[in-house]
Amino acid sequence: MALEDGIPTGRATIAWLVVLLVVFLTALLMAAGAQPAAGYSNDTTVAEQNETSIEYVTLSGEGYIDEQFEIVKNHSGDPFVWHSENLTFAVDTHSASEQSRLELCGRVYDDENESVGTLTCKTFRHGAGYERTTFNVSSWPDDVTGEHTIEFELRDSSLGSDNRVLDTYQIDVVIIEKDGDYTGDGLKNEREVELGLDFTSPDTSGNGLTDWQEVEQYGTDPHVTDTTGDGIDDATLVRLGLDPTEPYILHMYAGGLLTFIVASIGLVLFLVGRFVDLPRPVIGDSPEPTTAAETGASPQAGASPTSGENPNGPPDEQLLTNTEYVREILIGNGGRVKQQQIVEETDWSKAKVSRVLSELEEDGTIERVRIGRENIVDFVGTEEAREDRIDPEQESTS
Repeated sequence: MALEDGIPTGRATIAWLVVLLVVFLTALLMAAGAQPAAGYSNDTTVAEQNETSIEYVTLSGEGYIDEQFEIVKNHSGDPFVWHSENLTFAVDTHSASEQSRLELCGRVYDDENESVGTLTCKTFRHGAGYERTTFNVSSWPDDVTGEHTIEFELRDSSLGSDNRVLDTYQIDVVIIEKDGDYTGDGLKNEREVELGLDFTSPDTSGNGLTDWQEVEQYGTDPHVTDTTGDGIDDATLVRLGLDPTEPYILHMYAGGLLTFIVASIGLVLFLVGRFVDLPRPVIGDSPEPTTAAETGASPQAGASPTSGENPNGPPDEQLLTNTEYVREILIGNGGRVKQQQIVEETDWSKAKVSRVLSELEEDGTIERVRIGRENIVDFVGTEEAREDRIDPEQESTS
């Protein structure tokens, strides 16, 4: 840079001024970037505003259908809940530091985003880390069914905070009634869940028969397409006017094998008679009659069949109807047995056992009691049988 008597020339002066202007503008921009964001107080940063959040929401209680993800084939992910059973929402929140006072509220929206109700707000002091807040819903309003959204809102309700929103969380649920029919297949929602059927599909097995037809009309297994495993699906046998609980293909195989055996024996006898010279009896001769004493055979007169006539043994399924067979099992177990035990002893499908028990329940022979996740079957029988029964509690005290 040229100097004139120690003083910069005009061009040098302009260059220095440009450098100083750039430095000044850079410093000004850096200072502006260090200012707090608009809308927050000077002592609160954006990072501090977002350090407290809702992490997750879980559902539990009798209102939550535990088996739904196992029995619903194409589950959308939105949980199904019972309309008139207690449901608990557990809301997990997290904070990087201790918060003096927070408020958590819930609101219910329908599928048109219209508010249809609110959950009680909870106010609490949040420590550093995770906290869990629960909301209980004993039952939903009568008109609240179908798809709904529950939105949880977390606010800072400490002094001077203006009750600002820290975070929101939404969870979608499908509210259904136990005695309703979600798919219109004829079976109630609760019954389908008890049988382990897909209550979102009218045909769980996909064989062309509705769940109601399989359970109530034909007695087939609604979980599979072919109850007997004979290679023909249940719906095809129904269309042909055949009983879908009978293994027709196996019968056909057995009949064909028997026909083959009979035909083979006939062919052998024909060939032997045609090509083998067998001795022929002399005309006029007749074989001497033989008696039972000569042959050593015992007389058969008065003999009676023994099949199924063991009065001291278990009931013979071949000589009893389905309802009589189950009744004998109940009597043999003291008049009370678990429904699953009947399935194991009869080796029937769950659907068939349920259908037979329904028949016995309708005519007053049994009563079914739900204990936990199991059905207990009580034998009631005739009026005389009820009078002769000993109450279990009285028996234990005697």
